Amino acid sequence: AEAQRRANFFEVEAALFKSQLKESKKLSGVRMKDFKIIKKIADEAKASSTNFKYQLDVTKDLHETQIQYLQKKLKAAGEAELKVIKMAKDAQADNVSSKSQL
Repeated sequence: AEAQRRANFFEVEAALFKSQLKESKKLSGVRMKDFKIIKKIADEAKASSTNFKYQLDVTKDLHETQIQYLQKKLKAAGEAELKVIKMAKDAQADNVSSKSQL
């Protein structure tokens, strides 16, 4: 009788452990699915971040190129303005010189 009672007890425990194992496997499967979804989202976020960084780098390079171009144009315009001023002063000096010779 004692052996039978112990056998029944172990059978109940084995059934309980089987049930717990089954539930644990289900939960593990759900967690694995969740993990895969989260990993996919993280991978997509990383790809977006990399893409945004690339776009930022390209934009910064373009901006730098535009700044350099505008600086060259400004320098050329300044040099042209100085030439025009010099030519105007030279013409004015020639005009004054011509008047004084009369």
